[in-house]
Amino acid sequence: MNLISLLSRFFIITSLIFLSNCSSAVPSIVQTDENNIPKTVPSTAIPKNVPIAGSTMQEINASVYGCKGDGVQLNDFSLSGNVLTSSSASFSSLDTGKTVSIANAGENGEHLLSTIKTIISPNKVLLTNKAASNVLNVMGSYGTDNIRFIQKAVDAAIAQQKTLRFDPGVFLIGDYNINTKTSVIKIAINNPGDNVVIVGSGKHKTIFRELDGKTQRKGRYTKIFYHYLKDSPNVGAIVLSDFSLDKNGRSLTKNPESIYTWEQAHAWSWAGHKNGAEFIDSIHISNIEIVDKIGGGINFSSNGTRVNHFTLEKISESRFKSNTNEVFYAARGDLEISCFSDDIVIKNVDLTYVQLEPVRSKKSTLENNRYCEVTDSSIDTIEYTEDGIEGLGVNVLKMNNITTKNFRNHGVEFLVENSTISAPHTINSINGNFVNCKFLLKYDASENKVKPINATYFRNISSNNSITFSNCEFIIDSELTTIKPKGYALFSSSKISDILINEITVDNCTFDKRLQSSINAYANGKWTIKNSTLAGSSVAIQAGGYKEYYSEVNLSNNNYSQVLDNAKLLNINNHNSLWKVKGSEKNKNFSSRIISKGKVGSLKNQNTLKIN
Repeated sequence: MNLISLLSRFFIITSLIFLSNCSSAVPSIVQTDENNIPKTVPSTAIPKNVPIAGSTMQEINASVYGCKGDGVQLNDFSLSGNVLTSSSASFSSLDTGKTVSIANAGENGEHLLSTIKTIISPNKVLLTNKAASNVLNVMGSYGTDNIRFIQKAVDAAIAQQKTLRFDPGVFLIGDYNINTKTSVIKIAINNPGDNVVIVGSGKHKTIFRELDGKTQRKGRYTKIFYHYLKDSPNVGAIVLSDFSLDKNGRSLTKNPESIYTWEQAHAWSWAGHKNGAEFIDSIHISNIEIVDKIGGGINFSSNGTRVNHFTLEKISESRFKSNTNEVFYAARGDLEISCFSDDIVIKNVDLTYVQLEPVRSKKSTLENNRYCEVTDSSIDTIEYTEDGIEGLGVNVLKMNNITTKNFRNHGVEFLVENSTISAPHTINSINGNFVNCKFLLKYDASENKVKPINATYFRNISSNNSITFSNCEFIIDSELTTIKPKGYALFSSSKISDILINEITVDNCTFDKRLQSSINAYANGKWTIKNSTLAGSSVAIQAGGYKEYYSEVNLSNNNYSQVLDNAKLLNINNHNSLWKVKGSEKNKNFSSRIISKGKVGSLKNQNTLKIN
């Protein structure tokens, strides 16, 4: 098959993926599914040394290196001088020498960092430092500062190529490791193909918690775990599972100077660099809870690293109110993925914000592409963006059985099936299909208005765009049966001067009978509306054009029984000669229920709709 015939198919061009990949990458075979969405099948099932279910990879326990899950966080710390009391504490002789952080007790209202010096009673201890300000019933934590011990355990596990296992407990991560001169736990790969495997005892059971106020003290780039890819060799497998990552945002006591002050303070972070690893064989992150994040939860930011297999599953998020209920944080995503990969899988997650970002300083190409599948998940906002549009098969998103409030795409082909979407945000993608989806239209009772779905938003398009809605429902998100809100369900805010470049198809869809209008197709590309049950208390469909903007509406076999008797079926805004209305409808009253506004174009020549 030559290149011309390949281009004639919807996504099959992605068979060129990997032809120019580096020789170290796992070779792949690109196939397409029944919807012509590319699906990459690895030709090598298990890369070198990757741990898999049922394997017998040796383990070491973190406790061997001094790690202790003994962290305690309380809300009734009172500090007078250097005497700390708490009615809910259970201090014992084992707590002598442990780290303490107490909200508002330090200089300028910061946390006081100190050490337990003497146990006076189960509810009272003496600290090595005095309070700058005495406090009453504030949040604080105490326990072993594990930053040095976990670093030793991680380094040993990587050096010995063993799984690092953590027992149940709360492992506090303090401010500074005197040995490494850093405030993070560094994941360092020294040998090509090495694996990193860190496993807890279960979500909610093994908890890595940043010490109270640490981000507030250390600033924007505060992390818990940090994998710097600079000068790193290529990596084998990275496996993280069965623990919680607690950034402890609730312990913050003041607002940042700006939204960006703490926005890089991720829980687990990879940082790319031009001298970094060319590829990572696989990353598998599962059964993880992201707790009270400040920056991003799990952030993978690369400068061109290819990940052959990237799986994220059973990941959830818990967010608490801050100590003052006023501190602003958690503006970043729970998952932030920026890498080249044709096998990114996200499944069974319950998260607020998932973002697939453009790869730093590089655009995706057929050789360095991105393909992501998201299934069986609840995600408030899912955002997949690419800088520019480089052609079909370069960036692909496939979703099935998703509940989302915000669906944002830019420069990405997509297929969304069997999902519920309450998303007023624009879909700025080159090709997309919604199949068997339910769209919930936000109802504003104060204005008696619905927020429509914006099918496309383009000002300049370098390639043809096609968005299809098949077997979808558009439903007002209100149980009030008697409302008749203003607005419409579906529109496109693209202003198109070439009619062939932006096409929207609505096939076998149904629209809420309470709507004022179903579709606004005025001055924004080519619309095909067929086999659908339309509604409208004012008008079912808006058509026509103005200035240099094209519009073509092709109607076929639609059902207008839900349009009120005194409403119009079609409103033609006749403000230029560039619009068209055509097709065929079986409704003998259709002609009498058309209204036109403006006299620029020719209704006779431009409206060729046949009425049977």
